[in-house]
Amino acid sequence: MGETLADEQLSGALHGMWPWLLRGAALASVLYLVWRARRR
Repeated sequence: MGETLADEQLSGALHGMWPWLLRGAALASVLYLVWRARRR
């Protein structure tokens, strides 16, 4: 697969992904709520 990441590299990678993870979670929540609202 590749070399293992050091703790500093891993936390840096996760820190850089937080905005995208939050956007993805927010989008998934909105899509779920819209789906539930239209289903009734």
